[in-house]
Amino acid sequence: MSLELGVAPRTQLSVSTQWSSEPSETNAGDSTLTGRYQLWVQEAVLPNLAAQVSVTAPTGVDSRAWTFEAKGLATRAVDTNLFVHFNASAVVVDRLSDDARRVRYRFALGPSWIVPHMATLMLAADVYAEQGVAHRERTTVGVEVGFRHHIVADIDWHGAVGTEFAGPATRAAFTVTTGLSFGFNVPGR
Repeated sequence: MSLELGVAPRTQLSVSTQWSSEPSETNAGDSTLTGRYQLWVQEAVLPNLAAQVSVTAPTGVDSRAWTFEAKGLATRAVDTNLFVHFNASAVVVDRLSDDARRVRYRFALGPSWIVPHMATLMLAADVYAEQGVAHRERTTVGVEVGFRHHIVADIDWHGAVGTEFAGPATRAAFTVTTGLSFGFNVPGR
């Protein structure tokens, strides 16, 4: 669950938490505060580029550490309907348990496509890699295919399916996520 607010031109703040059917495995209930700023808009050579910083408080099930994340997001329009994105982040944990890593990386690369003749539907795909939490864990590598469909007024439906094909034995063989988003304007803006 996330609340995202455009607080100034090219600037967004959000606060979020997550629910899970496996709360102890995902630290469900952690609270995250995120700020994102668009550094520049695509030009002849440069892509759209944004920087994002997040702080996660250990308010969830079995959580013990604060987490800080710095992320770079690059998106390049290939044409009016096709985009390519690359996201890279570093995640830092303040308190370690067992043989956990203090700093981990995450990468995602893929295309997004607004379906012609159906501009309310966007399809996206990702290949991603996430370094294991513990030193002994292998990097998880997976693929995900998702969609965003504009239903009515300010309501969008999002969803994705994926699989993790490399990494630790506990990796997910199949993942499914879905959700709804509601956009609104604050009175007076």
